[in-house]
Amino acid sequence: MDLTIKDQRVHLVFDTGADFSVLFRSAAEHLKLKLIEPPLGKQPASGLATNPVTEICDFAFGRVSGRIQFLVVTLSPFSETQADGVVSWDAFRSNVFEFKATKGMEISSMVPPRALEWPKFKQRNDSRKLAFDAGGEDTQHRIVYVDTGDPGGVTLNHALWEKWLATRAQQPATMLSMDSMQAGVLFKKELWADEISIGSLVITNVPVCELDLKEEFDDHAATLGLYALRRLDFVLDGKNGIVYARPRGDVPPAYVHNHLGAVFDPEGSTQNAFLGHVASGSPAYLAGIRDGDVLLKVDDLDVTKRRTDPPILSRHFWEEPPGTTYKLTLKRGDREYQATVTLKSILGPSGKSAVSMSLAQLRSKAEKGEAQAQDDLGSIYLVGKYGVTIDMREAVKWFRKAAEQNEASAQYKLGMIYAVGDGVAKDGVEAAKWFRKAANQNEASAQYELGVAYANGFGVAKDDVEAVKWLRKAAKQNNVSAQSNLGYRYARGIGVKKDEVEGVIWLRKAAQQNDVGAQVNLSICYAYGFGVPKDLVEACKWELLAARQGNETAKQGLTQLSNQMTRAQFQEAQRLEREFKPVSLPQAK
Repeated sequence: MDLTIKDQRVHLVFDTGADFSVLFRSAAEHLKLKLIEPPLGKQPASGLATNPVTEICDFAFGRVSGRIQFLVVTLSPFSETQADGVVSWDAFRSNVFEFKATKGMEISSMVPPRALEWPKFKQRNDSRKLAFDAGGEDTQHRIVYVDTGDPGGVTLNHALWEKWLATRAQQPATMLSMDSMQAGVLFKKELWADEISIGSLVITNVPVCELDLKEEFDDHAATLGLYALRRLDFVLDGKNGIVYARPRGDVPPAYVHNHLGAVFDPEGSTQNAFLGHVASGSPAYLAGIRDGDVLLKVDDLDVTKRRTDPPILSRHFWEEPPGTTYKLTLKRGDREYQATVTLKSILGPSGKSAVSMSLAQLRSKAEKGEAQAQDDLGSIYLVGKYGVTIDMREAVKWFRKAAEQNEASAQYKLGMIYAVGDGVAKDGVEAAKWFRKAANQNEASAQYELGVAYANGFGVAKDDVEAVKWLRKAAKQNNVSAQSNLGYRYARGIGVKKDEVEGVIWLRKAAQQNDVGAQVNLSICYAYGFGVPKDLVEACKWELLAARQGNETAKQGLTQLSNQMTRAQFQEAQRLEREFKPVSLPQAK
């Protein structure tokens, strides 16, 4: 939201879960606000630490005006926020707000008449945060807090979480990492709820996780993040202390979550790396990654440099689109190993047949020989959805039935199972066989895997020409990894006649989708004029983008490039890097 302070616009994040309004130091200085330092030797108030505060100043927001004082905070130099600070709920508590799913909070002059028919709850007025009494039979845990600074769904207190989770032990889960002022970085399981009740409050189609015990209050039942609010029609009458809320009946929006099913703790390892926390049945788990494994590399990104290069992993690779594939280097005990993992959507509603019909109906169709139902049933056993326990033997059985009926998706999944060796003996020949069957039906992921198999001699005789053939097929369907690999092969003449111009075409497609390897190779092309006119500014832009992702080759290349560039050229490259927006091309599955 944009507030006006001293006749200047300030862009602030509206955070109903914040105890204090915060202004970043650069904004405070720009507004020329007087800063009041805390008295020396005096114990600061809880939560204020030793930060200065601004003078009390007037503000305006639409028809609302008032007075406000900010806590002043200095941003990390690596912060990418575009906001000038945070404005807390306390500054607006006496107003009428309506939360709209697509527009966020809007101030109204009165409660909309339609809201008067919704369930209503009593607002809690003894808190600086937005909270209300959810009612219900639980007399101990009734208070629900609303935190618009949290992008997530419902966060339950420990007792309610344990009770809710007890009946969902086999439900698909992913991992969530979050910062807590009280406990530092926390790692939690996150699941999906078709419907959840907190007292008399009902919410449908929402992600759920557990509260940090240290953040719980005695009567704290749950906290609603921004996504949970989007699943409610929600009006707050701050003047009269009433909340009106009912569940929305529309199709929920996509939920940004961890598509890997694992997070890595930067503080949990004494080896200057990241310690793994893995959800059972997740893509990471199926790739062989387990709790306690130490992450060393993500593709070419060396994460062990985190102490000397803080931006490492600032781009959350686990939130990249489903279907994105990574090669992770990890360590278990004294043994290093590599795992290839393909991200997938774990949380959220699905329009597939497995959701639209009951499990019994799905099984009936599968047993009658419907290949799509067999593939869906195999997927359920693969990840343990809808109360079904993970069972690789059953997954393989149903995938095989569907694959033998020429279901391309099942053929690809069966190939991946044999390639990884989860539930069956690892068998490159069998993996390549099923990849080929799916690839012949234009399954892009299978075409890429078959191309890689030929490139590495996995299950087939090594054949670079055949590798290029299948990589090209996948690349034409916008498989990013295939585009990057193919571009490199054209540029180097591996398995195909050397054609630097064609190489640049494919590298650019992948680089624009933020593939770090393609960005490095495209930078080299511009630096030396391979397939394009030599352009140091463009070379530096792609090198900067790759370095932002932690690529060591790019960091070394930047040193060499900068020695050849004028200051103006380097600043132009930095501008282009800042303005870069990755594209997202539709990818065939």
